[in-house]
Parts: sequence; C-alpha cells; structure tokens
Amino acid sequence: MKKIKPKEIMVNLPAAHLFSGEEEIHTMARHINKIVFGKSRIKYDLLGMLGGQFVALFYIKRNDESKEIHDEFMQLIQDEESNLIPDEDDDIVEEEFEHRICLGCDEHYLLHQKELEHCICGEEIINGECWGNS
Repeated sequence: MKKIKPKEIMVNLPAAHLFSGEEEIHTMARHINKIVFGKSRIKYDLLGMLGGQFVALFYIKRNDESKEIHDEFMQLIQDEESNLIPDEDDDIVEEEFEHRICLGCDEHYLLHQKELEHCICGEEIINGECWGNS
C-alpha cells in the first residue's frame, strides 16, 4: 500500500473576514480544520458587525499575534457604530448618514474583490466623496 504524504497549503493567519451570517463563520472554520494536518486548529472570534456584515477573526493562538488585527477591526467597528449614532448635542443633518463607503456587499462583489471603493448608494467614491451625493 502506498503512503500518501500531506500537501502543504499556505494559509495567512491571523485573518479577518466578512460574512453575511454567523453560521457561515462556523462552517468556514470547520472546513479549514478538516484540511489542517497536525495538532493546530483554526480558532475564530466573532468581533461584531461592520458594514452590515459579521466580522470574524481567524487565528491559531500563538503569542498574541492576532492582537493587532483584532484591535484594528474593533476600532473600525466602534468608529462605524459611533458614526451611525449621532450625539444629541450635534446638529447633524440626516443626509450625512445616507452616503458612506460600502465595506462589503453582494451586489458589488467584484468591486470589493478589486478593492475599489463605492458608496452604500451604489455610486462611485472619488477622493472620499460619493459622486451620487452631488
């Protein structure tokens, strides 16, 4: 009987990914762990919501190597939450909340793959401004 040697698969970890549902996160971790050879197992933390999607951090626990990416995404989530909820003291016009960079959607999936920015309204964003807002 011929012995089959495991193949090497390169995985960049830690990594944060966006998902439309919580079950997708668990499923992805389970599938990755099926192909991982050895004692190490992929772990994940659900960090919160960003751009209407769930953010999950995938990692293998070693010397807090995932702390930096964890902290970056937690800051993004907190920034988005604070931008969506206006303070009572601020005289902010509601229009300011209608146009912002889309951080991930199915409708413009190819733009996200190409790392091109667009507004949640669908229009192009140039120099940080929505062209549909003019």
